[in-house]
Amino acid sequence: MIDLHCHSTYSDGELTPYELAARAKEINLKALSLTDHDTVDGLDECKAACAELGVKFIPGIEFSTFAKREIHILGYNINYKNPAFLSKLSEAKKLRIERNRLLFEKLESLGIKLDLDPAAQGMGRALAAKKMVEMGVCKTTNEAFEVYLGSSGKAYVQSKRLTPVEAVTLIKGFDGAPVLAHPKAYIIDGTLESIVQGLKYYGLMGIEVYYPAHTEADVKLLQGVAAKFDLIKTSGSDFHSPDEQYHFTMPDLDEKTKKTLGI
Repeated sequence: MIDLHCHSTYSDGELTPYELAARAKEINLKALSLTDHDTVDGLDECKAACAELGVKFIPGIEFSTFAKREIHILGYNINYKNPAFLSKLSEAKKLRIERNRLLFEKLESLGIKLDLDPAAQGMGRALAAKKMVEMGVCKTTNEAFEVYLGSSGKAYVQSKRLTPVEAVTLIKGFDGAPVLAHPKAYIIDGTLESIVQGLKYYGLMGIEVYYPAHTEADVKLLQGVAAKFDLIKTSGSDFHSPDEQYHFTMPDLDEKTKKTLGI
C-alpha cells in the first residue's frame, strides 16, 4: 500500500512526522508522503524517520488555492530546500496567516472568540473547527464547517491566496509533480474536466483517483479522466488523526505513477 496524502503536527494533523512514519510501518505501507498544508517544515524529520524504519519517503506539500472556488493542489518531489522555493512558500504562509486573522475576527464578531494564535504552526480552519467543538459551539467539526468555516459559512473569508495555476506552476518550476487533490466536489458539480484541462496546460501531472470519499463509480470516472488527459493516478487517505475511521483500501499504484514519483 502507498499513501500519498498525510498531515502532521506541522499542519493540521495530530501525529508528529516520526509518529506518522511509525504508523506507516505498523500498517505495512510501502511508501508514505507527508503533504502538510503550505509548509515543508516537517519533511526532513519524516524523511529521517522513514529511512530509520524502512519506509519509502516521498516529499510532498498541499497548497490550498483559490480561484472562484477552493482547489487543493498536491506537490511531490519538489526541490524543497531551494532558497527561491522557500521564499515563494514564505509568501504563501503570510497569506494563510492573514486569512486566519480575518477569520478569527469574523468569528469574534459572531460572539465566538477562539483562544488560538492565527500565526501558530499548522493553524487553519481544521484546528479552528476542533476548537469550536471543544468550546461547545458545534457538536462536530463537520458542523463547524457547514455553519461557520466552509465556503457558505457565516465566518468564511475569501482572502487572497495562491491560484491553482500559480501552485501548479510553482511545483513544476521546482522539479515537482503537481496533482489535483480530492476531486469529488468537481465530479458532483460537473466541472472536473474543465479544471483538469485548464491546469494540464500549466503542467498538472496527476489526479488523486483513490481517496476515502470516492465511490467505485467515482474511481472509474477518474480513471477515465486520467487516461484522457494522460495523468498519473495517485492514492491518498488524507490522514489527520488516528481516530479517523476510513473504510479505504489503498491500491498498489500503476507502474507509470510509481516511476513518475520515484516509488
